[in-house]
Amino acid sequence: MSSSSGFIVVIAAPSGAGKTTICREIEKRRDDVVYSISATTREKRINEKDKIDYYFKTKDEFEEMIKENQFIEWAIVHGNYYGTPKNSIKGLIEENKIVIMDIDVQGARSIRKEFPDSSVLIFIMPSDIKALKERLLNRKQDNMDTIKKRLHNAKEEIEKIGEFDYIVINNDLDKAIDDVDGIINSERLKIFRNEKLIKKFKEDLKNEERIL
Repeated sequence: MSSSSGFIVVIAAPSGAGKTTICREIEKRRDDVVYSISATTREKRINEKDKIDYYFKTKDEFEEMIKENQFIEWAIVHGNYYGTPKNSIKGLIEENKIVIMDIDVQGARSIRKEFPDSSVLIFIMPSDIKALKERLLNRKQDNMDTIKKRLHNAKEEIEKIGEFDYIVINNDLDKAIDDVDGIINSERLKIFRNEKLIKKFKEDLKNEERIL
């Protein structure tokens, strides 16, 4: 286990920009990263599994969780509820883990408000709007009306990019994954995340001086 403090890495992006794939690949690559599973009311896609990809909930179930204050953040995106359950996030940070999550811009804002010193916000951008449209069409998961809605939402999301700490251009998936991994490494090594390690080293040095 690392001696540095745990933190949250938020990956946000327009729909179809590859944020979930990047999160999953980072989790595979690093043993200090845990992927945060969101809850949602949207329909399950082919090959998706409950409690692995998402916690799939009915609208009534989700609204009951809201009433019980079970979410760090929640929002309505593309007409569906999405939320980040509280139960495990804080515990993982205390265990010095890096919690990676893919959420919308509204959710990223809420995470920053809740964890101002323990959150890193990364925005994933496609190389251009044409590439984003092609990805949405190639997924074959949405009808044209839904795709138009997602492209409209993408414009609004990109307007808020100034609230993020980093931008990663995903025109090459492997390169984008490397870029996110590099950001995590840099954040892991920041002084304020390693205060316990520094304090221990100073104490050990004092003890050594006494012996000498």
